[in-house]
Amino acid sequence: MKKSTASNSIYLLLAVLFLTVGVYFQKKDIDTGLIITEYMIIFLPALIFSFAFKKEKLKEFLRFNKTSFKNIILAIFITLFTYPIAVFGNLIIISILNFFGHNNVPQVPFANSDIQYVWFLFLMGITPGICEETLFRGFFLRMNQDKGMKKSILYTAFLFALFHFNIYNFMGPFILGIVFGYMTIITNSIYPSIVGHAINNSIATTLGYFVLNKNGSNISSEIPLNIILFQIIFYGVLAIVSFFMVKYLFKMIKRNNNLTIESIEKDNIFSYIPIVICIFIYMYIFVKI
Repeated sequence: MKKSTASNSIYLLLAVLFLTVGVYFQKKDIDTGLIITEYMIIFLPALIFSFAFKKEKLKEFLRFNKTSFKNIILAIFITLFTYPIAVFGNLIIISILNFFGHNNVPQVPFANSDIQYVWFLFLMGITPGICEETLFRGFFLRMNQDKGMKKSILYTAFLFALFHFNIYNFMGPFILGIVFGYMTIITNSIYPSIVGHAINNSIATTLGYFVLNKNGSNISSEIPLNIILFQIIFYGVLAIVSFFMVKYLFKMIKRNNNLTIESIEKDNIFSYIPIVICIFIYMYIFVKI
């Protein structure tokens, strides 16, 4: 079995586990559900399947390689400047769906106390940073690297965005997936993307916490069109500036001198059947919302 076929089949398996076991426990208790999802459905399978397919040491296969302190610092700033670009991407999708009458944006749980806020920083910031990066920029990026650097980064970013199974939050993860994937490839280390992912989620958790406290109530899932348009203009300008900053910061990253990734494997169209199934599930969930 080719790596791409195996990778896509594993992706479908984990997607089904996430939508059944993960969602079941998250509905019963969000904290327990997220821990089970992140560590049992995402992180543990990433280690198990990596061990099964690795040709080198597990650490090297998942790219848990050392990187410079400079790269970590640059990863933080790259993530900070990527955040408004990701938000802008999501706003575009939200505005299009809003135009067609779909404005029921799913709410994300936010902390309502200082203690819960600190817990959420670990649960929704650090934990996904470690677990999800190990699976996507570790296992899936390595399994698809024979597509070539650009294709493997884009494809893994697509898988990452699709795995959220939330059409309102597709472009954000897709954009971040591209940035984290490129960051991982050029440094040959997963640590910058882990830090970046944790920072991104922590920003969202922090903003949600303070906005929630300011409003004194839950954030409405329905966003007025005029507010969306204002946000698009604001974040659009911010995204343009941020794009050039991200591009500049990437030039400062110390690259891996042994970077040689070329496209050497032609995919069989049938190997994508598991992903097509996931897309149909994705669309079904959107219709049911």
